[in-house]
Amino acid sequence: MIHTGKVNGWESVTLSSSEVEATLLPAKGGDIYSLVDKVTGVDVLMKSPTGLLEPMTRLEDEPVEFLQNYEGGWQTLFPSAGDECVYRGRTIPFHGEVALRSWQWEPIEGAVRMQVQCETVPFELTRVVSVDTNELRVADSIRNVSDEGCDFVLGHHFVFGAPFLHPEGTLDVDATTVVTADDYWEDTARICAGQTGEWPIAPGRDGNTIDLRRVESPAVGSHDDLFVTDLRQGTASVSNPELGLTVYLDWDLEVFKWIAIWQAFGGAKTGSLAGTYALGVEPWTSRTCLTQAAATGTALRLDGGDRFETSIAVRFERH
Repeated sequence: MIHTGKVNGWESVTLSSSEVEATLLPAKGGDIYSLVDKVTGVDVLMKSPTGLLEPMTRLEDEPVEFLQNYEGGWQTLFPSAGDECVYRGRTIPFHGEVALRSWQWEPIEGAVRMQVQCETVPFELTRVVSVDTNELRVADSIRNVSDEGCDFVLGHHFVFGAPFLHPEGTLDVDATTVVTADDYWEDTARICAGQTGEWPIAPGRDGNTIDLRRVESPAVGSHDDLFVTDLRQGTASVSNPELGLTVYLDWDLEVFKWIAIWQAFGGAKTGSLAGTYALGVEPWTSRTCLTQAAATGTALRLDGGDRFETSIAVRFERH
């Protein structure tokens, strides 16, 4: 079932099955604004402290465009992820450009098809979003509309939040390697920067080790980001034992070889993220921005006229 509406002035498109309800904001980067488990009534996606601002409204004191109206939820990072960069003379903003653009959309046979044209690179991204019983699926098709080969990085900025995110919860990833951030985002970081080790353990700045599977309380007051790689399966899950609910992300292991983990356990102090309680579990094709990925051979590449397809699914399981 599909119906349209408004969320704080933004056109919304809602898809629902017997167990899942997802609300999309096509004009706001194609964001998936909410993802509700209808059995418990809980939206598993994070909502930012500032919330969703109305169209044409921005936080003037926030220098990063991605964060000027960041409501939480789930964004697409394309054709780059991470830091702002320059590729072939064009500046690609932090976390890419498509999350900052308006997407076209249309209903198709119980699903929603959305499309956006990049301005910094010659790519067209077409997406089909569908729901089926306890699962939401996002199927992406990327086409190089030029005659020349071009590189790209693709990521999913999927962020869990309260009330689903709970300090008794667990993050489960079948992986072997942890790579911590090169630098500290804020002085509330609890994980040592510039380290490579074995999942799920990371060195803490206080000399202790940290089990990254644990979902901490916002009272911990920490703010970290890191990467997980050498994945054995294209699956990650987060559980909430009080709700008896586990949420799984499933993706193509040959495409998304990195997971960016964002741990905002109450320790964000600056800008629009101050006080955030969130856990980002984000499949990326590369852990670096497009410029670095192209230079190191870790970017994906499409020749002129070629097409690339992949998908990611989110499913709810109860116990």
